[in-house]
Amino acid sequence: MKFFHFRMDDVSEGLAVEIDGTARGLMTADTAYPGTLDALVRQGPSALFAAGKTLASGQIIDLATVKKLPPLRVPEKIICVGLNYREHSAESGFKQPDYPTLFSRFNSTLIGDGAPIVRPRVSVQLDYEGELVAVIGGQAEHFGRRRTTARSRLFHL
Repeated sequence: MKFFHFRMDDVSEGLAVEIDGTARGLMTADTAYPGTLDALVRQGPSALFAAGKTLASGQIIDLATVKKLPPLRVPEKIICVGLNYREHSAESGFKQPDYPTLFSRFNSTLIGDGAPIVRPRVSVQLDYEGELVAVIGGQAEHFGRRRTTARSRLFHL
């Protein structure tokens, strides 16, 4: 099940799920609207699964007529890891560091699936790579090690 926020008619917004190639969802004005994905993630897995069921019984969403928005509207932190595998380091012309390189992204730089990417005039090319997202909906301690206090799961966002 894939969750996504969308905008219809450049005005109305909603949340939907895509299951087996069919998208169904609800608009924010609908009484059964379960809330934003940000809020659902904070509430935990049971809220996400309940929302998924509710959205799956919503109206069919024609993906050709909506604009997909960033999955999480206002993530508090976006921490990225760079140069974390040899092939990418080599193709970028960098020596693989002994420890991963961390950098941040800002929520104002996020775009929805299929949205155009605007290349800054000062750049000569775009860098692309595969991405993996881990959404942590609770407090995390020693994340990345075996012990963690976070209730974390991977979701298709």
